[in-house]
Amino acid sequence: MEAESAAAVATAALVMLELLEEPPAKKPRMSWVSPWLQRRKQQGAYENLMRELALEDSENYRRWIRMYTATFEELLGEVRPHITKKDTPFREAIQAGERLAIILRYLATGNSEMVLQFAFYVAHNTISGIISEVSQAIYRVLKPKVLKCHPEETHNDPDVTYEQCQDIYRRRTVMDTSHCLEVHIRIH
Repeated sequence: MEAESAAAVATAALVMLELLEEPPAKKPRMSWVSPWLQRRKQQGAYENLMRELALEDSENYRRWIRMYTATFEELLGEVRPHITKKDTPFREAIQAGERLAIILRYLATGNSEMVLQFAFYVAHNTISGIISEVSQAIYRVLKPKVLKCHPEETHNDPDVTYEQCQDIYRRRTVMDTSHCLEVHIRIH
């Protein structure tokens, strides 16, 4: 009996030594970005399709983004300071032009973020944040130019405040960002 228990203890000690000598199994490294999303510069719609259409086919550019190249550049010039992100040591930021193109395509088609990620090679959760940030920037930039009170509705009353004017306008129509862009295009 004593020999059996001594053998069991010796076996247990050998197993323990074996376990202590083996390095722990490493977990496979997870990437922040899927490999196919890392090819945004080579295959994404902004870097390829939009640039080709702008250079070669302005009418199809207008059909795809719902505005002419000059209008896109003008709008980009106005919202760029509000939507530009800085590069970090870990990642390159999405350009302001690409951020604007994503929301314009979203407004033009009504496609979901999941569908847009395959065209622009940008993750759907990132697109969701871009839509929120850029739409707010567009609203802030275009609000003073587009959302103005109509004189016929206020009967040229100098006592009508901006908020009252906006209330009149809200009752008359529901305005979203795409309508603001259409009005912006017609103004210029």
